Amino acid sequence: MIISIITLVLVNGTMTAVDVLKINRAKTVSSAVASEKLELIKCMDYEDIEPGVDSDDWV
Repeated sequence: MIISIITLVLVNGTMTAVDVLKINRAKTVSSAVASEKLELIKCMDYEDIEPGVDSDDWV
């Protein structure tokens, strides 16, 4: 009985740790993508921006 409780706690802890690692990886990837996009925006010249473009066209 005690062994099964310990096993259950260990399995639940491992599953939680894996979920946290997946979440952290997703955050890291999204942060990297956002940083890359910001760098691209910083490198743009004002001439690169087309006048009269609606925000609906940005998507």
